[in-house]
Amino acid sequence: MIRQVIGRVGVRGVAVAMQAVCMVLIARQQGPAVFGLYAIGIAAGAISGTILGLGSSSRALRILREREPVVMASSLALVRLVGSAFSWLVVACILLGLGAPWPIALAVGLIAATDQVCEVEQATRAGFLEQASSTYVILIQRLLPFIAVCIGWYFQGNVIVWYAAAALLVMILVLVKPIRRFDGRLDLPDALRGSLGYWIASLSQALQQFDVPVVRLVVGEVGVGLYSAANRLVGPLGILVNSVVVVVAPKLGTIQDARHRLKAFLRLTMWVAAFGVVIAIASPLVAEIAIWLLGPEYSAARPLLIGITIAAAVSVPSQVLQSYLYFEKRPGSVARVGYFSVGSGLIALAVSGTLLGTSWLWLGPFTMYILMTTLLIYVVMRGRERHRPTL
Repeated sequence: MIRQVIGRVGVRGVAVAMQAVCMVLIARQQGPAVFGLYAIGIAAGAISGTILGLGSSSRALRILREREPVVMASSLALVRLVGSAFSWLVVACILLGLGAPWPIALAVGLIAATDQVCEVEQATRAGFLEQASSTYVILIQRLLPFIAVCIGWYFQGNVIVWYAAAALLVMILVLVKPIRRFDGRLDLPDALRGSLGYWIASLSQALQQFDVPVVRLVVGEVGVGLYSAANRLVGPLGILVNSVVVVVAPKLGTIQDARHRLKAFLRLTMWVAAFGVVIAIASPLVAEIAIWLLGPEYSAARPLLIGITIAAAVSVPSQVLQSYLYFEKRPGSVARVGYFSVGSGLIALAVSGTLLGTSWLWLGPFTMYILMTTLLIYVVMRGRERHRPTL
């Protein structure tokens, strides 16, 4: 398992680097204002995709605990595919309404839809313990757009459109396996009804995506560009932790003894928390590197980059804790913590942007993640009492 974790994290590290390069090239070519529109489209895709996805990705991660795993995997894939198609239309309509050119609107919608399809298929393959196959999804999801964006940059084309063309190819390649997996049987009623708890929990993630519209409301489009550039470059650091969770959590979830299972998850939480400390310490260096990559017009984002990097560091233990609660069939606890934390973070974001300005927008995600991590620790540790042996 250690070799799988190292290999997957290594691939994720490469994927994060490629994604960061794509974001840098898009931000440099399009400028803060247009990049702000791009960020609004991606946020709209995440919101609509989460609502229409019905928690399919979270449920897919524990697919082996389903009564008929293959049938449920096919059902969840269909739910996700239909939801991503509608999400594409939602994003395109929103961006057209904001004045974006139609090629950009359609391109960003396609990028968002492809990410949603990749997310559920990656989780499904990880849930089946097909780690190499799951890693393949991650790799092509970032490699093909990376190549396309670099080619578009070299030939001075619109890199967002090039990104979308590669995203379409990624979606086709990723869908090959679920099509082959399909054995003619579906259980859509169970896929919809049984995912209700996961869907309610996932809606807090959709609520989190309202940060971009809130920022646009309080500081304008240029502020959205700066905030989104900081988020897009720093956010992928958390993906490295997620890659560990996706590999390890399904294996830890198979531990039969509840006390041993909890102890294993808490041990994993301590390891990722140590990684978060390293990220926080390196935050000033991360900010300088990001500004060097983005260009001088993004220098005003320096405080944002430092603050959001620290917020990302605070968030990493929450990924393990949420995974544990999902495996314990307690999505309601995740939902309650998520709604309170995200709601508080959005309020802090609006207040800091209105009263203190763009440089202090990092207080929003920091407030959200510090509350989320603290409350999840409390919920997990309170539940620990149930697994203590009686004398």
